[in-house]
Amino acid sequence: MKQKYICKCGKTFEKDTTADTTGYRLGADFGPDHECYGCHFVVPIEEGYPKVKIVDYECRASRKINYRTTSDIPRTRDSFHVAHVNTLDITFAREIWEFSRALDGLDDSHKEMDLRGVLYRSDGRYDLGLYFTKTKAGIASCVAISDKFFAGGSDRPGMTVEQERTIVLQQIETSKKKAKDPVRISASGSGPVSNGAQNQRSIDQITLEINFYKAQTAQNIIEIGKRLIEAKQQLQHGEWLPWLRDKVEFSVNSADNFMKIAREYSNSQPVVNLSYTKLLALLQVPEDEREEFLQETHLVDGQEKTVSEMSKRELQEAIKQRDEAQQRERQAQEKCWKAEKEAAQARKEKKTEYNNYMDALVKAEKANETIKALRGSRQFDLQRITDLETQIKELESRPIDVAVQELSEDDKKKLRGEGYEDAARSYKILLDRAREELEQAKNQARQDAGIEQDELVAAAESFRDSLDSNFDNFQLILRLSPSQAIGAVMPPCIRHLKELVSDLEDTANMAQNISLADEEFELPPEDGFEE
Repeated sequence: MKQKYICKCGKTFEKDTTADTTGYRLGADFGPDHECYGCHFVVPIEEGYPKVKIVDYECRASRKINYRTTSDIPRTRDSFHVAHVNTLDITFAREIWEFSRALDGLDDSHKEMDLRGVLYRSDGRYDLGLYFTKTKAGIASCVAISDKFFAGGSDRPGMTVEQERTIVLQQIETSKKKAKDPVRISASGSGPVSNGAQNQRSIDQITLEINFYKAQTAQNIIEIGKRLIEAKQQLQHGEWLPWLRDKVEFSVNSADNFMKIAREYSNSQPVVNLSYTKLLALLQVPEDEREEFLQETHLVDGQEKTVSEMSKRELQEAIKQRDEAQQRERQAQEKCWKAEKEAAQARKEKKTEYNNYMDALVKAEKANETIKALRGSRQFDLQRITDLETQIKELESRPIDVAVQELSEDDKKKLRGEGYEDAARSYKILLDRAREELEQAKNQARQDAGIEQDELVAAAESFRDSLDSNFDNFQLILRLSPSQAIGAVMPPCIRHLKELVSDLEDTANMAQNISLADEEFELPPEDGFEE
């Protein structure tokens, strides 16, 4: 079923579709003879990537059309961070877009305003989207746009729908007229309106426009630079230099400067009244600092002047002074940073030294506690050894009944009767039994004391390890201590070590004596039985 659609100029047509918007195709041979040629609502239809080819042109039409300009701009952080302006007044939309480029919190790096056909709504209006960060700065910028262009409301103030419709239709006619007469310039000095539908203009048209702008004031230098960039992209290899020399009378150096100015000053408003030489001089100021430099006054020969009030020499001197001041500030900051870094390193080293000292003190304290524990254990072990020695001595001194038993006269007679050898054998058996009982008593005493060979070896190893560890910690503390303090603490330490060595030697000698006593101990001799 065919539906009726309306173009921005009011032209209607029918198309067999149910879509809210559709394209009014203008034909691949769309050119100056077409009734819509120059209309800024005409967009190209492109195919291919990365090499794009234009296959047709169209005007985005809708089933209904609304000429009223409205906005949906957030004013609080709770709102979404995208500001929308819906309008058919593209000049008004561009003014808002250019104003937004200088605001804080802008989350959009596009260098050109997006006018693609997909941005036209079902009511025919263009949807300008402005993206800001959801921060205080971003919201403040949204509020600034709302207040400046919409008086804080949603509708464009002071305009009726009919007035806005008239403005849009006039803009269409003006664009079409300028497209067919590119050097017809308004009294304000603005350049010819470029038509997005014309993908590649002729080199003759570009040449004509550059020569026109050369005859104008310096505010058109940026426009010349833009067209030089455009021409260089079109010309074939080897054609650029002859074209510069013969057609527009530019040297290569001048052309490069003009193109550089055009690239650097995409927003021409702050520098619109400056001369070519001033524009070149300002290129020395970084782009993100340039606008602030332009807005401020600078001290030149004892007088405060703006950039527009300065001569070329004064501007160059002001830039030089600025660069030197920044250099001094950077050097001061680097010096301060270096001093702070050295101070921080010194603090870090002192802290490390202090931490090491405190760690040594903690280790020393633990060593003291270990020494005290070992001393207590040593006293306990010595007591156990003393008790054991006493038990063994008691066993050694205990009378052996068999060995000292007094024989009766009858036994003696019997022994004499049995003979000396039998008596000796019997006595030998009694002696062996006594020795066995003595050895069993000694072993039982050792078992009662609970001392095992493995336990003794482990205790000795633990003692040596503890001694080495505490000695190392003590040595570390000594190296960190003043010599006067070392001289005061060393004599008592040496005396105490000598006492410990003496105690250990006494214990070793005692153990050796006990071992020898075990080997040399004998029961009473057997000769008491000889007559």
